[in-house]
Amino acid sequence: MARFAIEHFFTYYAKRSDKKRPVVVVDGVHLSGAYKGTFISASTLDRAGHIMPIAYGVVDSENDNSWTWFFENFRIDIEECDSMCVIYDRYKSIIKAVSVVYPNVPHLPCIWHLWKNVCTNFRKSKDRLSDIYYAMTKAYRKDEFDFFWNQVGKIDKRVKYYLEDTGFEKWARVYAPINRGRMMTSNIAECINGKLKLAHELPIIEFLEQVSASSTYVYSVYDDGRKYIVCLDRRTCTCGRFQLDEITCEHAIAVLKSKHVVDMKPYYSEFYYLETLRKMYEKSMFPMPDKKDWIMPQEFMDEVVLPPKYKRQPERPKKNRHKKSSETMTSSSNCCGRCGYAGHNRRTCNFFPKKD
Repeated sequence: MARFAIEHFFTYYAKRSDKKRPVVVVDGVHLSGAYKGTFISASTLDRAGHIMPIAYGVVDSENDNSWTWFFENFRIDIEECDSMCVIYDRYKSIIKAVSVVYPNVPHLPCIWHLWKNVCTNFRKSKDRLSDIYYAMTKAYRKDEFDFFWNQVGKIDKRVKYYLEDTGFEKWARVYAPINRGRMMTSNIAECINGKLKLAHELPIIEFLEQVSASSTYVYSVYDDGRKYIVCLDRRTCTCGRFQLDEITCEHAIAVLKSKHVVDMKPYYSEFYYLETLRKMYEKSMFPMPDKKDWIMPQEFMDEVVLPPKYKRQPERPKKNRHKKSSETMTSSSNCCGRCGYAGHNRRTCNFFPKKD
């Protein structure tokens, strides 16, 4: 599957990231369906510590062009800003794409993937250095970092040289060029991929249908082979009835029932409230009294009211309603003299049975 063939599937979950600390985690996972492909995504943590997907896409494979395309679309909404960084799994194509699209944004590796490389290259000391490594990477103060850093040199100087060549600013929180906060790994992206594990075998469109919106008020409803998007927060539905009639449509009702909502009153206009209907008729309408009982002010009695001007139209007054051309059987004005219907005359009329 070519990358350009599925660009229109690229969708944004949020218009903006957290301006104060926009730490973006990107990752990709291979699809196992019949048509293959790779699902790539960008996510972050909100201020409550919850995973917030920002953008996703499906490409043919993870390569330089695919990740460049992803970040170019990503930049349309998420512009470069201060204290922004990209956390990745040390995939080289991601480094190249970030360097091209976001030249001033640092790209920092996931400390878990970095440790896996250490374990591969230095197997003998990995068990003794595991706890020290993670404590060193997550240290908040430099004196704490220096304490663990000295222990690494005592256990295996090769690991110390390897991490030093990688750069402290890449993997140590205390030396990071921006505030990474708790975002030291790409685990949140792995959580999203794990949630979609069973959907990886589906075709592209069915797979993307499994990606639901981050808002608890936006839902997809399928009705007669068509998908409708319902937003309970804004009281809208793509069918149009929810927002125009200001009453819950069948798609909104289906969503509310799935959420076990019994009271649907908050989801339609006050115009339909029973209280509003009662207020319309709370004042009585009194009939007109007899003319002899009218109380007329004297200034009205002294006023002379002349009859309206009237001009009699020629010909006999017509009392029947003029029918439109669409209501007649033919555009001709001729009608049968026996039955009154248009389209034939008295001689060819078959409405009344002929006498023998």
